[in-house]
Amino acid sequence: MIILNIGLAGNDESAITTSQALAAVYATGARIVDYNVRPSSSEQTLIAELDRALSPEEAHGVASVLHQDCIAQLIVEYDRPYGPGAKLLYNHGELYGPRADAWRPFDPAFFLTLD
Repeated sequence: MIILNIGLAGNDESAITTSQALAAVYATGARIVDYNVRPSSSEQTLIAELDRALSPEEAHGVASVLHQDCIAQLIVEYDRPYGPGAKLLYNHGELYGPRADAWRPFDPAFFLTLD
């Protein structure tokens, strides 16, 4: 499972629409499986499940085009479809964007999921 968090308030104080954020992700060639918009502690946030992980360059590009300091990507893999008895194989979150270094490390406490 690959999940992105993209804040909908640009670092230049511009508002980012859900459509703009979705279009920036689609431009990478990734397919959005599901999405929702929910408030984080600081701004409305697009939460998007993707069919594949964005490369570091793609994720940086999404953050840049949307005037975001950074966006967060979480990759979680299980040995079978998630459910009872599924074993966690991989769990890694990372921040990407022009100012990602200022926001690192990735903090799962601030990451929003679809459910």
